[in-house]
Amino acid sequence: MTLNPAPFLLAMAVAVGLGLVCCVWFVLLAFGLRKRYSRLMAGQDGLKMEELLCRYGDLLEAGSRRQDEVESRLAKLEEDSHRVVAGLGLVRFNAFQETGGELSFSLALLNRSLDGAVITSIFGRDNNRVYGKPIRKGQSGHHLSEEEQDALREAGIAMRREGKGGSGSVTRAGKHPEGLFP
Repeated sequence: MTLNPAPFLLAMAVAVGLGLVCCVWFVLLAFGLRKRYSRLMAGQDGLKMEELLCRYGDLLEAGSRRQDEVESRLAKLEEDSHRVVAGLGLVRFNAFQETGGELSFSLALLNRSLDGAVITSIFGRDNNRVYGKPIRKGQSGHHLSEEEQDALREAGIAMRREGKGGSGSVTRAGKHPEGLFP
């Protein structure tokens, strides 16, 4: 029995033909990709992709340096913020019976560490006296009048109410002035 080589040759010819068609298709596809790659690398405005990537790399580096600077400045500001006035309490009162209008006052100024001062102004008909007393950790080494203690308390309340920063004001009768607080 002899084998007929015709079907085998026909199958081989079809396989070779398909292979050639695939090769031609791949070559055309490669030329198309190369053309698209060249256009991509040429970029717009005459800039090549490599130049664009280098430029973006430089911008990222500059942005990173700027972010480091901003973070450093923010840390310094947060450190400094403990020394600025964060709470303010004001108490107005009549120091003498013959004066009206609550022209005397005690003003407490505190930072986040509860350091600061209480300033009191006593208004009389003939004169006005101003006193200042230092505050450390929310306490004074000097005797504080009732009005000064109220002002200090208001400054502490205002800091808690405003998230470590704010102001409060009361009259000698303990009422908030109209329109400031509910």
